[in-house]
This record gives sequence, C-alpha cells and structure tokens, in this order.
Amino acid sequence: MSEFNSLENAASSLGDGGLGPDEDYETVREFVDALVDTGNTDKVFAYHDDHLSLKDSLSEDVLNMAIDEADEMLENAEPEQSELEDQLKRILDEANTIIPLSKKELSEDDLDDIKEDLESRGIDPDD
Repeated sequence: MSEFNSLENAASSLGDGGLGPDEDYETVREFVDALVDTGNTDKVFAYHDDHLSLKDSLSEDVLNMAIDEADEMLENAEPEQSELEDQLKRILDEANTIIPLSKKELSEDDLDDIKEDLESRGIDPDD
C-alpha cells in the first residue's frame, strides 16, 4: 500500500467498510477518533502504540477543522511550518502506520505476536 499524502485519502481508506457500511469523516476530530479506535485493535496495537497520545496532543483548532480545510493547509505548507501544520502531519504519519497495519493479512507469526502482546498486557487472548 502506498503512503497517504492527504487526510482525505487516509480517511477514505479508513472509512472503506469492506463488508460493512462505509464511514464518511467530515472533521479531523471524527477521523482521529476512528483512527485511534483502529489503532486500539489487537492487530494494530501489538505492533504500534504511538497513537495513544495523538488526540491529546492536538489543538481544538485542528480537531474542529474540516478534512478538506486541513488538506488545503497541508498542501500550502511552507518549509517552516506552523504548529497546526505539525499537528496535521502527525495525524498523517499515524494514519500511514495504523491503516496499513489494520488492513494487513495476518500470518501465523502475526497471530502469535498478537497473542504474546495481549498476554504481556494481562489480557487473556482467548476471551
């Protein structure tokens, strides 16, 4: 899977429901909530947990932005970027890690890794 270069592309991929209904995310907050929820799934969390502080590190200005407005800001970002642009890029970085992990076909080794991760966190993998 190629790297996402916009929040709209990442949101569209995350919102593609596969067998379930598709989700549309209008605001950065909606997208970040879904991204963090996806990051908290066992198949992602076993390999990546940097998303845990994502939402807390974002300003209300960023969270309240429409996704298309956020993408416009990223598209027009100057080399010396603002704090808001830094926050938007952090979201995009997390999306580029979480979404591919969530869509990855799991091997037996992956399943073993996930089981070990659950056990290390005191969770019974058979529940």
